[in-house]
Amino acid sequence: MASNTYRSFGFSNNGEIEFIQLTKDYVEDAVDMLYRSFFLNESVSKASEIDLPGNPSSIKGREELAELCRVAAKDGVSVVAKHVPTDKIVSVAFNKVQVSSILLIFIFVLISYMQQLNPSGGKTFFEQFRDDSCTSPNAKNLMNYMINMNKMCNVFTKHSIDCVIELMFLATLPEFGKKGIAYDCSRYTIELAKELSKGIGMENISTEFQGKFPKGVAALWTSTFSAKIGKKLGFEVLNTVPYTEFSFNGKTYDQSIGPVHPKSEQVFLLFK
Repeated sequence: MASNTYRSFGFSNNGEIEFIQLTKDYVEDAVDMLYRSFFLNESVSKASEIDLPGNPSSIKGREELAELCRVAAKDGVSVVAKHVPTDKIVSVAFNKVQVSSILLIFIFVLISYMQQLNPSGGKTFFEQFRDDSCTSPNAKNLMNYMINMNKMCNVFTKHSIDCVIELMFLATLPEFGKKGIAYDCSRYTIELAKELSKGIGMENISTEFQGKFPKGVAALWTSTFSAKIGKKLGFEVLNTVPYTEFSFNGKTYDQSIGPVHPKSEQVFLLFK
């Protein structure tokens, strides 16, 4: 991830919004935006009680999920919308390079052989982060939701592929809502992933993933708004799960989220 230079994808809203590849210089601004938007308004964050302002467990959960985003940002595949007049981030798609668990198992076994360590069992990135970096039940619950949803359909097996970009957290400041900004962050995420699939721009991503060519973009839509974005962009819906199927602290998700967003979708866009 570059520190001072970045890829500019384009502008919207009469030139006031610029869409760029997230760099080190803007990571904390993007993370701060999560506290002002995502943790307060996103459906599964609310169901996981991440949004409660004075609850110690909720505060810890927000800190741990913020760290998750900092780690994901190191991959160099996240996209943000910058308000040009103020140079502030107003929308973000925190994205993560995900590789097949089969490939992970091979890597861990190889490391074990070379360093005489015990293999980790080929955990996914989300499983590893949950187990190593999460102590709050709130953050663990949100991560368990992502892990379980992703397991419903293994896109690596389904399409015989080994690398995808996961659009992990998508958020926009409320005052910049209804301007198509989240849609454009998603659209440029796809554009970036397609370029990487052809080997274009590899020098701007983490060395860990250089030479890995994403074959598509995966996401979990947690609201009717994000589902509309996904439909417009051509994502395939793999699974639809009502929020009555998930629970936390004795309540089903739908009791916390409300009727406007009744379900969650696992989706995937395969590059042809």
